[in-house]
Amino acid sequence: MFAAFALRVWQFGNPLIQSDEQFYLLVGQRMWEGAWVYSDIWDRKSVGLFLLYALFAKLGGGVYAYQIAATLFAAATAWAIACIARRWTSDRAAACAGLLYLAALNLIGGDGGQSPVFYNLPMVLAACCVLRVLEERDLRRGILLGALAMLCAGIALQIKYTAVFEGVFFGLVLMAWLWQRGAKVPMVLGVAAGWAGIALVPTVVLLAVYAASGRGDDFIYANFVSFFARGDVGIARQLGRLAHIMLILSPVLAAAMAGTVMTWRRAAGISPAARFCALWLCAAVAGLFLVGDFYDHYALPVLVPAAIGAAALFDAAGRLRWLAYAAVAYAIVAGAWHIAGNRKLYGTGDELAPFVAAVGQKPTGCLYVYQGPSSLYSLTRSCLLTRYTYPSHLSHVKERNALGVSQVDELKRLMAQSPRFVLIAAQAGESNDPDSRAVVMAELHQGYSPAVSAMIGKERFILYRKK
Repeated sequence: MFAAFALRVWQFGNPLIQSDEQFYLLVGQRMWEGAWVYSDIWDRKSVGLFLLYALFAKLGGGVYAYQIAATLFAAATAWAIACIARRWTSDRAAACAGLLYLAALNLIGGDGGQSPVFYNLPMVLAACCVLRVLEERDLRRGILLGALAMLCAGIALQIKYTAVFEGVFFGLVLMAWLWQRGAKVPMVLGVAAGWAGIALVPTVVLLAVYAASGRGDDFIYANFVSFFARGDVGIARQLGRLAHIMLILSPVLAAAMAGTVMTWRRAAGISPAARFCALWLCAAVAGLFLVGDFYDHYALPVLVPAAIGAAALFDAAGRLRWLAYAAVAYAIVAGAWHIAGNRKLYGTGDELAPFVAAVGQKPTGCLYVYQGPSSLYSLTRSCLLTRYTYPSHLSHVKERNALGVSQVDELKRLMAQSPRFVLIAAQAGESNDPDSRAVVMAELHQGYSPAVSAMIGKERFILYRKK
């Protein structure tokens, strides 16, 4: 717990850690005012994630609430990692594995409230249940533990759907266990169907709630259609992002592979638990590749099995042990450097303050953030003119055909309502949709004047006020 807070505390209070979590908190706040995710504020993330942020918003404290909660989730995940690693390592090595996880989070955008920081906990708890099943001789007890594992995976699925890859892997392991215990094919398939049904319960319940309220179509499109309608960012950019992830995580992944090999050799044949964790790492990496896009935080689920795999290296003799400690030291130092770089890149609350002051609290006439921090909505408590409140949805070229509406038509409708303030980047940027920007700029040139022009991070933003 101390390590978790020590590694993350210097981001507490920063409203600009990542664009995603700014928006999650905004949605959580507006849910208490009656807004429905997808229908009133649109996104394609799972409802469960926004329910979490609604809870954090209710606790008060602004960004501190979700940042402290994320730290507690990270600490609990590290504890579960240590519990798993303790099966074949010393207490010291298991604790070091948990520390490696906490430090590595800061390498790839896990220093705030990105969704994997939260769903890694139910996934590692699901893994604990699967490991218990692998040791279980009683068939009935094993099936019940498998059901609990799938329920945990289902909860993770309602925080972000990318948990499906690890969940499917856990299900296949459980099916293999049933087969090895002598269950016939019909029984294996029947029990597996039951497990899959349990994993889907949280999603089905939420879909039923939306359908009962007449919002089922919004739920289905946002959750299951829009992802596949997004534009391609280009193979060169994707490969560049992937190379960055692999480079920055290379010491951690190397420690994981070395620790797994060491466990195999020391045990003269790897134990079922260690084999499961090694395959889990492969499944997590496969999930990263299948999702694509390769934003750095997409690799956060890989860190859980990687830290477990590296655990045995901390028990090694001689230089190998120091390689493990070097991986931890690297993660701590490079993670701190990464956070410092992000604060310069994305900015801090101090840089946002002039914009907050210009808009004021609950301004007469709404704010619209075409580009820039969506936390400006939260900090000013402005009304919203569109359900597409996350800036990229109406400004990013890859979202052009993924919203279910035309970006240009929605922006024309929005600007016709004469927002009191509009925030926009001074320069378009290569990902900015030129047609949508043209709509906004035409209105700004006709009826608005600049109120604030200042740097937020490494980008200049202009706040326009209605004349």
